[in-house]
Formats: sequence, C-alpha cells, structure tokens
Amino acid sequence: MAKRQNKLVKLALYLLIWVSLLTIIFININLRFVNAAPGRIAYWELNESSGSNFTNSEASIQADACTNCPSPAIGAVGNGQSFDGINDTITVPAHPTFNWSALDSFSVELWMQGTCANGNEIFIGRGTLASGHWSIGCSPTTNGARFSLRDGNNTGIVIDSTKIINDSNWHHITATYDGSSGVSTLHVDGSDTISTTQSFSGRFTPTNANITIGQLNNTNYFNGILDEIAIHNIVLPPTERRTHYYLSRAYTASCDVPITIMPLGDSITQGFSSGVSELNKQISYRHDLWQLLNNNDYQVDFVGSRTNGEFYEQLDGFDPNHEGWPGYRDDQIAFHIYNNGHNNGGDDWLSNAPAEVILLHIGTNALANNPDEVEDILNEIDEYEADNNVSITVILARIINRNIYEANSTAFNNNIQAMAEARITNGDKIIIVDMEDGANINYALFNPDGGDMWDNLHPYATGYTKMATVWFDALETFIPQCPVKSYVYMPFVVNP
Repeated sequence: MAKRQNKLVKLALYLLIWVSLLTIIFININLRFVNAAPGRIAYWELNESSGSNFTNSEASIQADACTNCPSPAIGAVGNGQSFDGINDTITVPAHPTFNWSALDSFSVELWMQGTCANGNEIFIGRGTLASGHWSIGCSPTTNGARFSLRDGNNTGIVIDSTKIINDSNWHHITATYDGSSGVSTLHVDGSDTISTTQSFSGRFTPTNANITIGQLNNTNYFNGILDEIAIHNIVLPPTERRTHYYLSRAYTASCDVPITIMPLGDSITQGFSSGVSELNKQISYRHDLWQLLNNNDYQVDFVGSRTNGEFYEQLDGFDPNHEGWPGYRDDQIAFHIYNNGHNNGGDDWLSNAPAEVILLHIGTNALANNPDEVEDILNEIDEYEADNNVSITVILARIINRNIYEANSTAFNNNIQAMAEARITNGDKIIIVDMEDGANINYALFNPDGGDMWDNLHPYATGYTKMATVWFDALETFIPQCPVKSYVYMPFVVNP
C-alpha cells in the first residue's frame, strides 16, 4: 500500500513539473538581428592599423597585394586609409564574383575625402580605360564624382555628379547599374542623383582583371582618404543607401543597437500647454512618433536630459527623454547644446546624451527673421562632431505658424531653409521638413473652433499627431527597419 502511495505521489509530482514547464514553454526571447544586406558580396571597412592585408568581411576574398600600402587615418566611420596620390594601391585579385555582364546588376559604394587636385583621380575600378572597365573617381569636369562604365564592345557611359566633392569634406558615393533596364546611376551624399540609360552587349571587364583601390591601370592615383568600400550584386535600395550616408555606422552595424534620436527645442517639443496640465503626461509629438517608429520595426532610443510623459512609459513603454525647454530661444539652445569650454556654464546636452539624429524645431520664442542663431545651433553641433569624430543628422523643421497668422514665421522659415540648403551643399547632413504647411495643421483653436491649436503658440494633441507624421516621413527615408525575432525554447526534461 505504501509503495502504491509513493508511486501516486511521484506521478503527481511529475504532472506538476510538466504543468509548470508548459506555462513557460512559449516564453519569447526577443533578439535584435542584423539585416544581412542581401546582395552584398564584398565589404572592406579599412579599419586596419598596419600590415598589407585588408579584410573583406563578406567573403574569403582579401585585398592582399599591397606593395605600396596606404596609411591608416581617421575615417568617416572609425578608421580609413590615406592614399598618397603617387603609387598607393590596394589590389583585390580577380574573382568570378565580379565578372559582370550586361544583364547583371551591381552597386559600388564608398566614403571619400580629398581635393581631387590631379583631376581624374580613381577611387576604385576594374579593367582597362581603353576597353571594358568600371571605375568611380573624381570628375575633372564638374569637380564632382565620376562613374565610368564601358563594355568589351567599346560601348560606354560617363556620369558626372553636380555636387562637388573636392572640398576636403567626407562624401558618400554610390554607383549602380541595373542589368534589367540598362540604367546607370550615380548618387552623392544621399541626395544628388544623376542617371542615364545605355544598352550594353559585352562583358564589362576581362575575367582576369584585378580590382584596384586607389587607382586604375597604374595611373590616375587618388590622393586622399577612402573608407567603407562595399560591392553588391544588386541595385542598392534607396533606403539602405541613405542609411549608409545619414547614419555614422559600419554598413553591417545598422541594426546592432537602437538609433539615438534627440527631440530638441522649446515647449512645443516638451508638450507644454497642449491641453494637459500634468507634466508626466505632456508628450508633444514624441509619443505618436515613438508609436509610429516602434509599430513599423524601427528600433530607436529617444535621448535627452529631460523626461516628460512618464505616464505613458508605464502604460506602453514610451521613451520620455528629450531636450525640450519651455521659453527657450534659439541662442539659449545654442548655448547649452555643446560646451567644450567656450560656453561657460552650458549644460552640454550632446556630450551627456549623444545622438545620431536630432529633431530640431526652434524659433517660436523671440521670433525674428534672422536665421543666425539657429545657424549657431548647427555650428555647435558641427563642433561637437569634429571634436568627437562622429556624425549627426539634423532634421530641421520649418516651424509651425500661430493661431493668429504671423508673417514673420513664414519669413523666418524661408531664411532658415535657405541657410540650411547652403550648408547641405557644403556637406552638412541636414534634412528639411515643413511643419508650417506640410503638416496640414488647422491653425484654428481646438476649443471652440475644432482646430489643431491649443493656444496661439502651441498645438493641441491633434496638431502634435500631425507633426509626428512629418518627422516619421523624414526618418523612414533613411533609418533601417530592424524587426526582432522571437525564439521559442522547448524545455528538456529527463524521463523519470
């Protein structure tokens, strides 16, 4: 009888264990995964600090024939390699992977910094100038970039960019060829795009030709720095291309960690006077934007020294950090955004909360036509970038107008846009968004007129939602989608 009772006890215990295990059998462990970038067949980060081998992280191919080697230098992302314009060359041995015909698609992208003083300097190429070849380099005609493509039947194209690259600033260049349409395209810095269509019939390069980095055919040597060179056997998608320009990360690191975004501005960024008196519920456009990003697989981290919206942090995980300061003028934002000693007493927001992207809506307080103080903010951001060898993309808003229309707001916005466009031409990573008219804000008061404004200066919740959509539309043009994978772990139980 006792033995029977023991068996029943053991059986009950085993059943209890199984029930407990079944309650956790579908626990999901969310792991962020790196987009594998389908189509990338070669990638040289050029981070090597010495030696003659430069690792291709996508394959076993190595650019290892380096008799006259470039020197390590500060790159666009981490380290790069400095070429002397005399004989420095990295050679990638011939490989079938690069034997493209007229029906094959491909893309080549890289970062460069130089002056193109010798005219037609080549960054990378394969083949011979007299016959089948492809190359990317400087244009002696426009002082921009040049993409040259010629097949073995001597049919060829040359594309020169309109944006100059000989200004010693870093520039991201992508050349693509679409084998299905015959369209060749040259992109510079995420915006300057020129295309042409040409039917080819032959192979682009001899099968035994090496790829050379820093020159082509032992001539047209490049004098400057190269970094982050990648080759793809597809036409690089626009968002991925823009990710590689606007985010200062290695191409393989797009989804390694969330993108840090700083909402920067005044009370409109905080959400003050939005019809919500509780500080922990003031969310501005930030909560709507956070939901849009997270619901569409964009992994982001809002950063800043201030927090408003903690109520929603507890409710749905909202990230409440920001740098929205009620009452602050443009010059006050410039004073506090970065302090390397010259802004005595400045809070140094960027150093304390580094950001890859800044959402800047500023100018409502002490409104004036002059954009100089907003430019001071951008100058401080540039100084932080130079001091810390990082790159930040600023999404700069044409600010909202007022319940009672203010012509100075429109004039201010026009001047801000002109100033920003000049900086973009000179290499600043700025994206301009139109909150004044592009957000479709109804400037009537919410109460009693059903508009999108809470008072003369601040939006109601409906207005903030419209602002969030404008920010999101700009962000999704360049930030990568990084979904999370859910893994189900089955329990292992020893049979008793």
